[in-house]
Amino acid sequence: MCRLFTAASAFLGASASAHILHHEVHQPHGLRELQVNLDLASTSASTTDYTCPVCGMSTLDSGYDNTNYVSMINGQRIYSCGMSPRSFDSYNFEVTDTAYLAANMAEFIVNQTDADAYAQCTNNCAECFDGINDPVTGGAVSTENYVYVCLKNGQKIYFASQSNKNSYLSSVNTEPRHLVDSVICNGAMCSDATNITTLSPAAQSFVADYSTAIAAIGTISDTGTSSISSDFCSGQGSVMFNGFQTSIHGSCVMLLFQPWVLNSGVKYAFGFIGCFLIALLNESLVKGREIVRRHLLASRKLRLNDNFHKMQCKALLAVLYMIQMTIAYFAMLVVMIYETGLFVALIAGFGVGHN
Repeated sequence: MCRLFTAASAFLGASASAHILHHEVHQPHGLRELQVNLDLASTSASTTDYTCPVCGMSTLDSGYDNTNYVSMINGQRIYSCGMSPRSFDSYNFEVTDTAYLAANMAEFIVNQTDADAYAQCTNNCAECFDGINDPVTGGAVSTENYVYVCLKNGQKIYFASQSNKNSYLSSVNTEPRHLVDSVICNGAMCSDATNITTLSPAAQSFVADYSTAIAAIGTISDTGTSSISSDFCSGQGSVMFNGFQTSIHGSCVMLLFQPWVLNSGVKYAFGFIGCFLIALLNESLVKGREIVRRHLLASRKLRLNDNFHKMQCKALLAVLYMIQMTIAYFAMLVVMIYETGLFVALIAGFGVGHN
């Protein structure tokens, strides 16, 4: 009996030792596996120093290390800072900048009409070389087909076509987190990722700009994509400045039509002359309409009972009026660009034409 008890004790002791040995052998393997996963996560993090659209801080500095971001459907990322939850005017609770950005992306979209802010979004797609997909359709975005939505402080959301971009812009302020897949804080899902259930007033009031970015003219960037760049002006061509300013050594002007980007001294000179002639022609038509009207009145006195002739006279005056108003509206659109030189050209044309 004693021998049996001794044998059982020895067996149990051996089993316990074997279990401990098994645990000790496999524990390093588990640690190695965890380390591999951490290494993979750190490898996937971008090393580019972006600027947070919300607060304007670096997304790399202060230990943020690009571990805070909004992941769009199909994989594109918009990086943010890693500040702790804080108060925003639109809500009565605190949220992280990342969660606020994800819910109210429309608030941080910059339209091409805001030339200075839009210029922070360079016309290239460095991310295209890593392989990115359209958040609307999932199609591949390349350096050949990319268009983008510019965000405050320079980050971009890329699309494979203008129609996909327009589709996003038309819906981005209809719901919080439109086309957002996940909201990441410090490498994990943000605890406040879905706390925001209504758009901020600024996001709700967003007005989309559906204009097409002008095809690149000028130099080719180091990334292999082209962009408008010259000694005369820079940018893709703005249709409206923030107050009167000159495009010389500033942002280029898009004059009325998309191909008419005044990105050189010669083009600007032709634009200046064209604006002068628009105003001159408008004033000439005003005078011409009056001369024609007097002639028609004189001829009507000789044919008072001719209703067909009366209709012809009215039709002619109506056509002349429509032409004159079309030119006048073109002049108005030029004024709304707020480009100082073109405005001066118009005023000069009106003055010369009035004499």
